[in-house]
Amino acid sequence: MPDAPEPAAKDSISLRSLAPSYDEERHGVYLRALVRALREQDDVRNIALTGAYGTGKSSVLQHLGELDEFKDRVLELSLSTVGVAEEQPDGSTQTNPAAWTKTNLIQKEIVKQILYRDAPERTRGSRFRRLSRFRVWREAGVAMGLGVLVLAVLWLSGLAAPLLTFLGDDPALGWVVLAGLGLLAILSGVIYAIRWLTHNRVFLEKLSAGPATVSLAATSSSYFDQYMDEIVYFFERSGRDIVIFEDIDRFEDPHIFETLRALNTLLNGTEQVRGRRRIRTVTKTTMTEAQADRAFRKSDSLPEVKFIYALRDSVFEKLGDDTATDDSDTSEPARSGARADAADDEVRRANRTKFFDIVIPIVPFITHRNARDLMLDAMDGTEVSPDLINVVARFVADMRLITDMRNEYDIYADRLLGTPNQMPGIDADRLFALIVYKCVHMADFEAIRFGSSDLDRLHDAWRGIVKAAVVTAQARERAAAEQLAIERTLDNRARQLGDRLELVMRATPVGQHYSEYVQLRVGNTPHEGPQLRSPALWTQLSNERPALAFTNRQTGHHMSLSTDQLQTLMGTPIDAAQWAKVDRAAQIEVQRQAQVDIAFLRHHAWSEICERSEFQSSAEGGKVAETFEQAVARILKSRLARALVASGYLNEYFALYVSIYYGQHLRPRALNYIVHALDRGAADIHAELDPEDVEAIIGDKGTDIFRDRAAYNIRVLDHLLVSRPGEAEMIVRHVAAWGRDDRDFAEAYLQAGTSRARFVRILARLLPTKIADIVIGAPGEVLGELIDVALASAGAEIGEPSTGEFADLVIEHYAKFPSISTPAPTSTKVMVVPKPAAVDAIAKLGIQLPATAPLNSIARSRVIELGAYELNAVNIENLTGQPSLALDAIRANSEAVYAAALGRMTKYLAIIAGQQGAVTVDDPHQFLPVLASAHDAAVADEDLQRIVEAASAHCHVDAIADAPEGAWRALAATRRVTVSAANLLAYLDRVGALDESIGLLLGDVEAVELPGEVADAERNRLAVAIISARQVIPSAVHRVMLAASLELAEPIPPASLTPERGEIVGLMIAAGLLADEEATFSSSLVPDWPTREAALIRSSDVPVFISPAVLPEADIPAFLRSTVVSTRLKDAVLSNLAVFIPGASRTSIRALGSTAAASGTDAPFAVIDQLRAAGAPDESVVALLAASTTVTLDELRAELRALGDPYPSIADRGSGRPLVPDDVAHRKVLDRLKAAGIVSDHKPERERRRVSLRRQA
Repeated sequence: MPDAPEPAAKDSISLRSLAPSYDEERHGVYLRALVRALREQDDVRNIALTGAYGTGKSSVLQHLGELDEFKDRVLELSLSTVGVAEEQPDGSTQTNPAAWTKTNLIQKEIVKQILYRDAPERTRGSRFRRLSRFRVWREAGVAMGLGVLVLAVLWLSGLAAPLLTFLGDDPALGWVVLAGLGLLAILSGVIYAIRWLTHNRVFLEKLSAGPATVSLAATSSSYFDQYMDEIVYFFERSGRDIVIFEDIDRFEDPHIFETLRALNTLLNGTEQVRGRRRIRTVTKTTMTEAQADRAFRKSDSLPEVKFIYALRDSVFEKLGDDTATDDSDTSEPARSGARADAADDEVRRANRTKFFDIVIPIVPFITHRNARDLMLDAMDGTEVSPDLINVVARFVADMRLITDMRNEYDIYADRLLGTPNQMPGIDADRLFALIVYKCVHMADFEAIRFGSSDLDRLHDAWRGIVKAAVVTAQARERAAAEQLAIERTLDNRARQLGDRLELVMRATPVGQHYSEYVQLRVGNTPHEGPQLRSPALWTQLSNERPALAFTNRQTGHHMSLSTDQLQTLMGTPIDAAQWAKVDRAAQIEVQRQAQVDIAFLRHHAWSEICERSEFQSSAEGGKVAETFEQAVARILKSRLARALVASGYLNEYFALYVSIYYGQHLRPRALNYIVHALDRGAADIHAELDPEDVEAIIGDKGTDIFRDRAAYNIRVLDHLLVSRPGEAEMIVRHVAAWGRDDRDFAEAYLQAGTSRARFVRILARLLPTKIADIVIGAPGEVLGELIDVALASAGAEIGEPSTGEFADLVIEHYAKFPSISTPAPTSTKVMVVPKPAAVDAIAKLGIQLPATAPLNSIARSRVIELGAYELNAVNIENLTGQPSLALDAIRANSEAVYAAALGRMTKYLAIIAGQQGAVTVDDPHQFLPVLASAHDAAVADEDLQRIVEAASAHCHVDAIADAPEGAWRALAATRRVTVSAANLLAYLDRVGALDESIGLLLGDVEAVELPGEVADAERNRLAVAIISARQVIPSAVHRVMLAASLELAEPIPPASLTPERGEIVGLMIAAGLLADEEATFSSSLVPDWPTREAALIRSSDVPVFISPAVLPEADIPAFLRSTVVSTRLKDAVLSNLAVFIPGASRTSIRALGSTAAASGTDAPFAVIDQLRAAGAPDESVVALLAASTTVTLDELRAELRALGDPYPSIADRGSGRPLVPDDVAHRKVLDRLKAAGIVSDHKPERERRRVSLRRQA
C-alpha cells in the first residue's frame, strides 16, 4: 500500500484542533481550585465543575489527568456516546421495566466503561471475560511451563516410560535427555495449540463485546446494585480514586446524581476500597517493611474516592424544576399555590446542591457581546469583513464552534476561492456566510445539494413573490396607460357608442316608423343626432345612471328603460371608470412608479427586496399573501440565518457556492437558473439572463430542455425568437397547450418580452382560436402591432374573443396596422407586403372598419370583397369613387358595395336618414330594378318600404304588380303608384284589404282610374272594399265618391257590405250604390236611428214603401221627433197608423197618438180606438176624436166612457160638475156633447174647464 502523503510545502492550511486545550491564563484558577479540593479537603467527595458549553470544563479536567500527581489516579467517564436513549425492543424477554429508564441506561453505560477501562489481566477476579489479543510470547511461556509440569507428572508417575521404549532397555543418558526434551516440546506445542484454539472462544451469557450488553436481573432495581461487586473490585484493583463524569448533564436526568452520590458513599465505605490503598502503597513503592507498616497505619488518612462532575449551570435549574414537580404531587393545594414564587424555587434549587460537596463555577470567557472580538481573532488572515463578523458574532457564543467555522472556511476557501475555475461572484464574505449557515443548520445545508433545503424553499418563495409583484406592477402600468389612452380617445369612443345607440333605438318598436325622429330622453332632456355622440352624455350615463326613455317625436311612441338595460341592448358596458376624469399627472406618476418597480424586480438582491414590504406573493389557492421578509421569517429557522439574508451575505446564488465549480462558460446567473429551474423542473419566468447565458445553457444542457415547461423564461424566449426560431417554436408549442402555466407565461411574456411580435406570430398559427384573448392583455405601446400580427397570422382561423373589447381595439388601431394600412415611404425604406389574411380575420370576427381610407389597395379590395367595413357615407364614397349615396349610383360603380348595402340595409337607411337631401334611389328608371334586387337580397319588408319612402320624388310605379309585394304598402303610402282599379284590385288580392297605405294613397284622390275594361263584378268588389275601408278612409263622403267613380252597372247588394253607422247608407242610396227600396232599409246596413234617419232623408221613394220594416217601432218616437225628416214622410206614416200600431211599444203608441193629435189627423174611429187600447194618452185620444170627421156621437160617447176619469162622467147626463183640460180639442168635444144635450154648459175655471151636465129627465 502507498504511504500517506506528506503535506505540500505550499499548503498553507493549518487546521485548529477542537480538542480541549488547557490555557493557564484562562483555566489556571479552576485547576488550582480542583487540586486543592482533591489534595487538601478530605471531606469533599462530590465536586461539581459548572459552566456553559465551551467554557473550558473539559480543558481543565483533561489537564488535571495529565498532572503527575493524578495521572494514574483519574478514571474518566464520558457519556457523550450514549446518544438517544434506547427503546425497549419488540419481543424482548426483559421482564424488569426498570432496565429501560433513563437513569438505568446511564448506569449501564457507566458500568460498561468501568469494566472495559483496564486490561483483562489486571482484573482477573472479574467474572466477565473480555476479548483480548493472543500474545504469542506470553502464551509460549505459559505453554512451556505447563509442558514442564505435565512432563514432570508423567515422569514421576511412570507414565512416561512407555513413551520411551523406543530407546531400548538401557538408553544412554543423552538419549534420554533428548527424548525428554522432545516430549516436552510436544506437550508444550499441544498446550500452545489448545490455548490458541480456545482463546476468546468462551462467552458469558448477556455480555457481548464492544460495547458490552449488560442485562438487569428481575430482582435488581438498578445496574449499580446488580454489578456493585464488579465496580468495587475495579476500584480495588485499579487503585484509582478520582472519577471524572463528563456530559452526564446532557440527559437532563437529576436522578442519576442521587445514584452517583450513593455510589460514591458506598465505595468509600467498603473495606475493599479502603484496603486497596495499602496494597497499592506497598506494591507500588520500594518501602522497607517498617515503612510499609507505617503506611498501613496511616491508610485511614489517605484520600478517598472522589467524583468530579462537569455540568452546565442550567442543570441546577432543571433540578429545581424537578423538585417542584415532585413536591406538587404530594403537597397540599394551599402550599402548591405559594410555590409559584420565584424565591421559593431558588431555595429548592439551593437545596438540590446537597448532591455536591463543592461547586466550582467557570466564568464564561465568550458571550454574544464579546464574541465579535474572539471571532475577529479567529478569522485573522482571511478576507472576511468585520461587518459580516459583527452580524454572525451576535448569534455565536461558542469558541469551539468559532474554531470549527474557521477550519471549515479554510478548507472551503482553498477549494473555492482563488482557483482558476473560481465561481464568479463568490467572495470571502459569501463563502463564510454559507459556512456559518452550514455549522448552524448542518442537515439543511446537506439538503441544498438536492434542492430541498430551507434556502431552496426561500428561493421558491422569492421567485413567487417576484412573479406576483411583476404581474401586479405590470397591471398597474397597463391600467395607467389605459387611463391615459381613455383621455385621448373619449371623443372617438363617444362617437362609436352614439352610432351604436342610434342603431339600437331604430331597431326598437319606437323606431319602426319615422326612425329619424327617435330621441333618447335623459330625464326631461332629449338627445338626438350629434348630441348622442357627446362625451358629456356618456359621462352622465356612466356616473349618474339615470332613468332613460326612447321617444318618437312623430308617432309619440315611448319606451322607458334603465341604464343597465341600455347597456344590455347595446352589448357594451357603460363603465364609469372609462368616463371618469383622468388625473393625467397622477396616472403618469403611477405608470412611472410601476416601471421603476418592474426594473427593480428584475434586478435586485435578497437583502434589497427584504426591505420592500409592498411586494407580496399571490393569495391564490387559499394561500396567505406575504412579503419576502415574512417569507424569510417563516421559512428560516434561526435568527442568524435571517440576519445573513437581510444583510445580503446569503443571496439567491447560495446553491452555486456549496461545491466546486468546474465550468468556464456558465456564469452565476446561468448556473443558478439551471440549478433552480431546469434541474428541478420548475419554471422561473422572470429570471434575468443574457443571450450569452442562454447560449451557455444550451451548450451545457442541449436543446432538449426546450421540450420541458421548465424552460419557460422571458429572456430565454427573447434570445430564441431572434437567434434560434426552431427552438423558440418548441417552447411556443408547449404554450399552445394553454394550461395554467402556459397562460401565465404567455401573459408575462407579452408584458416584458422584447420579441413579442415574433412570439404572437408563432402562437397565432398554433393557437388561432385563443390568440385574440391572448394579445388583448399586451401593453398599450405594442398592442396595435401585436393585434396586427395576430390577425395576419391567424387569418380566417381566428377564434371568437370572449369579450367585445378586442373588436374595439382593432377599430382603434387598425389604421396603423402595417399589414393592411397604406405604407409610409418616409418612415421605412422597406415596403411592408400587405397581408389580406388580416382582413380575413377581421371579417371572421365580424369587425367592421369605420374608415377604409387608411387601407392599402390590396387590403381595400379584400375589405370590399368580405364586407369588413362599416357602412357609412365616407366609406361608400371612398369605395365607390363617387359622392352619391343612392343605391342605383352605388350599384353602377361597385356591385360588392351595393351588395353590402343591401345586406346591411338598416345601417344604410340610417345613413340616408342622417344625410340631408340623400335619397335611396335617384334615377326613376332604376327604381323598380333596385326594389327587385333588394327583394332578392332578402331585405326585410320594413326596410324595403323605407327604401321606397326615401327614394327620389320622381320615382313612381304605374303597375304595382311590377314591384315586390313588400314595397306595395310604401308605394301606396307615398303615392308612388297610380290610383287605378287594376292596382287597387291587385293590392286587394295580395293584402286582403285596403289598409292605411291605400288610405294615404286615396286620401287626395276623387276618382279611381279605369284604364281598359274592368269587369262589373271586379268593379263591384272594389267598390265594396272601398266602402268598407272606413278605418283608413274615415270620410264616408270620400269613400262613396271613390266607389261611385267606378261606375257600377248595378247597385251593391246590402249583404255584401258591413254595417256602418252614420250617413254612409244614405250617401250610397243617393249615389245609386244602394237600391232605394224597402230591402235596403230593412237590411242590417241600418243598425240604428241616426243611420236610418240619414237614409230616410236621402231616399226619394221611401214615402211610397214606408212600413214597419222600413221604420221599426223602436225608431217611431225619434222619427216623429226628427227635424230633418220631411213632413210628407211623417204624414205618410200618420196616414197609415193602422199599420204601425200593432206590436208598437207604449212609448211608440204615445208618440204616434201625440203626433197625430197635434197634426190634426183625421183618423177613423177604429184607429183611434186602437191607439186608446194600445195606451195612447187620454188627451191625444180626445184630440183625435175632436179632429175626426167620421166618428159618430155614439162612437164618441163610447170612447169617452173607455177613457179614464173624468171623461166617463161627461159621456152621459147627470148631476156632477167635472173638471177637464181647457184646450181646443176638449172644447170642441164638449160643444158637440152640448149640442147633443148631454152637457148643459162648460166654463173655464182655474186653467181648466168646469162641465155642467144636463140632468136626466
